[in-house]
Amino acid sequence: MTELDDRLREHYRAQSFPNELTEKLLQSPVENEVVTPSIPWWRDMLTKLHDNSLQVGLAACILVLASATVHNVGVHAERTERALQEVALNHTTRFELEFENDSISKIDDQMTLLPFDLTLPEPLAKQYQVEGARYCSLSGQLAAHVKLIDRSSDKPVSVFMTRASDELGVIDDSEEAVDGVNVRIWRQSGLLYAMVGSYHGKD
Repeated sequence: MTELDDRLREHYRAQSFPNELTEKLLQSPVENEVVTPSIPWWRDMLTKLHDNSLQVGLAACILVLASATVHNVGVHAERTERALQEVALNHTTRFELEFENDSISKIDDQMTLLPFDLTLPEPLAKQYQVEGARYCSLSGQLAAHVKLIDRSSDKPVSVFMTRASDELGVIDDSEEAVDGVNVRIWRQSGLLYAMVGSYHGKD
């Protein structure tokens, strides 16, 4: 107890206060008492709403990302399936060749509308004989349809080529059987290739 406390006690004893009030005033103060301020109800509500808003916002972001992922996967699968069916149909349909030649370089010289150079990957050039080519489209883009013959089996094979543009990025490299023929799609040297027939090898 400090000297100041003693003086205060003496002061209140000298005053004419009711006994109850005097006793309360003379009581020693609680030292180091920590008083927790009450939070107004509206601040507590705003805090809860803020926390809930963060949770709802986070859940919404997760939902949007998940939806976008599912959508992209769906688009890729759909465009890839369309491309596989398109080249399979072009292979089985008996279209007339516009440029007949056994040299891919000479055919390339003739197909002046193509914005790329016709070229066959080396394994294909060794295994297949070129018969000719024609203009076509692949997933809405100008392409070349080159007809080949398997040197070992004499079976017809088709190779489709176009530029591997950003627009065709939704088409995945793949290989599967479509309408009774084997179809393979891959990218190489800036070109998108699609091969239809009995080819099962890798480049």
